Amino acid sequence: MCSQFGGKTWLQWLTDQDIKHIVRIKGNVLIHGKPAREYRNGKQLRCERTLPVWDTDLFFAGCRITGKNTRDEFLYIVSNHYFGKEALRLYKRRWGIELVFSHLKKRGFDLETTHMSDPRKIERLFGLLTLAFLICYGWGSLMKNRTNIRAYLKRKSYFRRGLDEIVRMFTNQDRYKEEIDDLFEWLSQPKIGGIFVV
Repeated sequence: MCSQFGGKTWLQWLTDQDIKHIVRIKGNVLIHGKPAREYRNGKQLRCERTLPVWDTDLFFAGCRITGKNTRDEFLYIVSNHYFGKEALRLYKRRWGIELVFSHLKKRGFDLETTHMSDPRKIERLFGLLTLAFLICYGWGSLMKNRTNIRAYLKRKSYFRRGLDEIVRMFTNQDRYKEEIDDLFEWLSQPKIGGIFVV
């Protein structure tokens, strides 16, 4: 289980339930009596022994965050099972989940504006949006190798590229009939394990 910014009671509950976890913490959280940020030394920090964090013995690791729009310059994590590079590698997987949620919300389908309250309807909506996300992502991935793609689209994520192109095609169906046919042909291709072949 990977999560962001836990607390003492919650981490202790996860440990008591024997749930392996990796949790992001803030730089001011005390690790063996001093703030996590004071352990920084270069690009990465890794501790191969447990240290007390909120009265619980946990492994501690961190690394510099690179990228244009990062709010923090350093990532700090604690775990009851994983340490060092493995903990950082596993936590990195969480970022993919965050991206999918951001595309389902403001950066894509604007899911949070729904006024649905019926759990069954919300479940169906999630299923529909997940399918739509996969189609947009797959179509955007296919477009990356096209030589005639416009420069501004090359700077977008695969998902956004696919979504924008699908919207463009279907709002001008007469003009983009050939591209729409390509999309439907791609959708009808065989799948491997239920996954689109891209």
